[in-house]
Amino acid sequence: MINLKRKKQFAKRFTVILAVTLFTVLLEGTTAFVVNSVSQTLSELNIEQQQVNNDFAELGEYSQTAPNKMAFYENFAYVVITYENCIQKIDLESGMVRSYIYLEDSSSPNDILIEGNFAYVSGNSTNKVYKINLENEEVESSVNVGLAPQGLCVVGNDLFVANTGFNINDWTYEPGTLSVIDLNNFAVTDTIAVDLNPANMTVVNGKLHVVCTGNYSSVFGKVDIVNLQNYETENVLEIGSSPASIAFGNNGKVYLGNAWPAGVFVYDAETLQVEITPSDEIFLGGNQLATNEQFLAVIDAADYIQNSVVRFYDLQNHQLLYQMEVGVGATDVKFYEPTFITDNEINDNYRLYNYPNPFKNSTRISFSISNEQNKQNEQNTISIYNVKGQKIRTLECINQVDAKATKSLYSIIWNGEDNFGKKVGSGVYYYQLKTGAKISKLKKMIYIR
Repeated sequence: MINLKRKKQFAKRFTVILAVTLFTVLLEGTTAFVVNSVSQTLSELNIEQQQVNNDFAELGEYSQTAPNKMAFYENFAYVVITYENCIQKIDLESGMVRSYIYLEDSSSPNDILIEGNFAYVSGNSTNKVYKINLENEEVESSVNVGLAPQGLCVVGNDLFVANTGFNINDWTYEPGTLSVIDLNNFAVTDTIAVDLNPANMTVVNGKLHVVCTGNYSSVFGKVDIVNLQNYETENVLEIGSSPASIAFGNNGKVYLGNAWPAGVFVYDAETLQVEITPSDEIFLGGNQLATNEQFLAVIDAADYIQNSVVRFYDLQNHQLLYQMEVGVGATDVKFYEPTFITDNEINDNYRLYNYPNPFKNSTRISFSISNEQNKQNEQNTISIYNVKGQKIRTLECINQVDAKATKSLYSIIWNGEDNFGKKVGSGVYYYQLKTGAKISKLKKMIYIR
């Protein structure tokens, strides 16, 4: 009996230690990176522990080259260096520069987005979008879009490009447009007319919300809401001022960062009613925004002479939780989630995505794999996990929707239920493709009930 009692006490103690360890790991896992354009550094932020390394990495080979936006892929940061016309690859474990990927003379790259094994970069001065193969780190292709492209957004198999229409010769704006690029053949398939100076966009409840900044003087900011089925503008929100960044939270709110003067607008994703304006002084800053499942990150670049500040607000009650001083002229902030690569990962050029994302009732998970990869007609399954890493649902993908000479496309609906038919709660979920013995990287989706 004594031994059994000791075993139970040890098991209880071990459970407590394990729980504390897991909690500590979760805290340590919330990391953000910030691009400081004037300081030309990359800052690493451990949010809950309020630790800042403002010299994590140096950006650019020369001075005054305007580091801009960034994206993550396989534990590397890919940072746009605008005036060096290149992408800088940085190891997120060590901060070491691994390589530079050159685009084109006078391309002035602005935004970067990574989908699958490819990076897509908007060339603001060449009016192009560049496609970079991240395996060999070479520009594989480019396509002409509208005037002065900036923000990028992928929806399903389409890449949307915000063409600001800015004319550098006379500092005027032509009418704003979005270019639609089919990622299968990397060609422009459509052009959508939107309001003046579209800067960035995000998907909200199956619609594309496009923030249009205006001309900073006589035409003021708007949000165009575009139907993704027919590419028509369904609603226009008259925001005012000059918003330039946009982020969607899992609380059902859309956040707009005002470029100048700094400030944040908030509107409800369902009612489209503006609930908070900069005059409410709830948020400080607004030069750039980012959200994850817990935080809203807001950059305050101030006067671009003194150090910038990044503030982290609770998404549920908008309470200021943390603020951290970074470098001068911060232009981008991104939350970072490390990816773990296994020996049996699918190494083929596959595509895996879900739409809509975030979603309310259901989402369609689609993937394409080569016929060579699937030549033995192996079973394809999608596993869905919660944030604790627990598998909650397994879906068998037997409904092939399209087959071509080299690839097969599969699609399946997830309705937000677990394996027992019970609706799961709102939050972040991860999904993974398994085909035969091979598995894909985890992809993230957000469910809002």
